[in-house]
Amino acid sequence: MSQAAIQWSDDESVFHASWVLARVTAPRWLDSSVSLVCMTTWIGIVSAYDMYLTLLYAFSLEELEVNPFARTIMRLDGPADQFLSNLAFFIGLKCTGLVIVISVLYLMSIWRKHLALLAASGVSTFQFGLLLFLCFGGAE
Repeated sequence: MSQAAIQWSDDESVFHASWVLARVTAPRWLDSSVSLVCMTTWIGIVSAYDMYLTLLYAFSLEELEVNPFARTIMRLDGPADQFLSNLAFFIGLKCTGLVIVISVLYLMSIWRKHLALLAASGVSTFQFGLLLFLCFGGAE
């Protein structure tokens, strides 16, 4: 082996060692199934609270709802005088969305756990913002 090839090999190993030391890794507690279960549970709890508030304020929800997409879904199922049947369709879609999100997170955790943790942390952060809005942002 020539001197240049040996030098290149040594430089490559030094570069590789410095790359391994410099890369950012997730904390050990975050890179676990327990954190994924906790985040998924958090997503379910906030969704359940959202559905509870939807049922609690069912008769005034049409005026209280600020999401235009949700308003459209509530009006999709039938005429405006049958608002409770429209609300049932809306709640059914909410539950379906929750089941899809949790199922996708579970399937992602089987395939690539780090991607599932990343996605779950994003959804959990969004759910935290939703909880803050539901508790404090709706008052005028």
